[in-house]
Amino acid sequence: MRATPNRLGRWLRRHSLTLVAALGGAAGVAYAAGWHGKAADSAPTAAHVATTTPLSTELPRDHVQDTVQIALVLDTSGSMDGLINQARSHLWNMVDQMGRMTRVVNGKTRSVKIELALYEYGNDALPSQSGYIRQVQPFTGDLDKVSEKLHALFTNGGSEFAGQAITTAVTQLQWSSDPNAMKFVFVAGNE
Repeated sequence: MRATPNRLGRWLRRHSLTLVAALGGAAGVAYAAGWHGKAADSAPTAAHVATTTPLSTELPRDHVQDTVQIALVLDTSGSMDGLINQARSHLWNMVDQMGRMTRVVNGKTRSVKIELALYEYGNDALPSQSGYIRQVQPFTGDLDKVSEKLHALFTNGGSEFAGQAITTAVTQLQWSSDPNAMKFVFVAGNE
């Protein structure tokens, strides 16, 4: 049976949050394997160890942190009304899992330093001249602040421009110039 555009659209709407979660899981696997946006020269070795234990507040002297910047882009259109809590939960679970990761490279413990930015799009309460897109929070390491703002978002209307929201996040944010920093845009929406 051939996939028609309507059938594909329905499938994507039902599975979009799962796809976001899968992308986040793939990012975690890439980090654990020691990938930093470059082709791997060899398979992961014992020097590339990933754990999900919470980080201590006191880091060893030889501890190094890898910067991971994540732009969270959330659809707040009316069609997300019954799904927004699930989207928030999936996004935050991915952030939490990535923040707990550590690895050992050449005898040095490395963890991630998460920086988050937050955008919303598709909400008719947002200005039309901005494409119904709003930067809620630029990059920050204050995850509690981002969590508060994420959970304060509400749904309304339905002018969704996901592609424009992604472009805005990519071009508007102050992304790290560190070539080893990992950079992601996580989009949660149903259109």
